[in-house]
Amino acid sequence: MRAFSISKLRLIFIAGHLPRLVIGRSQHWPSLRQICFRTTRHAITGHNPRKPGFQLPVRDVKMTTMRNRPVTCEVRYLIDQSRISEFEAYAQTWIELIERHGGTHHGYFIPRDKPEEAGVSFSGLGKDGSASVAIALFTFPDEDSYLQYRERVAKDPDGMAANARFKASPPFISYERFFLTPIPRAG
Repeated sequence: MRAFSISKLRLIFIAGHLPRLVIGRSQHWPSLRQICFRTTRHAITGHNPRKPGFQLPVRDVKMTTMRNRPVTCEVRYLIDQSRISEFEAYAQTWIELIERHGGTHHGYFIPRDKPEEAGVSFSGLGKDGSASVAIALFTFPDEDSYLQYRERVAKDPDGMAANARFKASPPFISYERFFLTPIPRAG
């Protein structure tokens, strides 16, 4: 809580609340500890001793956790250009498996020639990437869906066959994965 006095005007700033304007009366101001305790107690229990029977709206805390946000996975593969057709077969297999088990596959992307005269936007900072990198993008609605997919695909006969086939002779040199979540659009 921050209090600013301007003659008889006093603005009170409490974390998470709009400023409160108090005109011309002095009173005992609660400590920050008291405000935090009351705010927390009110948020958890809905209890407000000043208004009997008042209930704060119950918020679904679960909806705001990272666990319930979409899980987008980007996988970057270092590929051998001489094995593109094998990589494409690998891609088709995993697109089907991910979609079968509740995900949305946005596709596999392999390198192509850049458009003529396509320079980087921020010269000195940007550069063209490697022609040996392929990318896959897929999304699950939430973390639980992603974890269930991992369990189910390990038991799926097509998933087991794909793992055995591609583990023996992977159509890529290496890979790395990134877990991403979208930035909400403004407005």
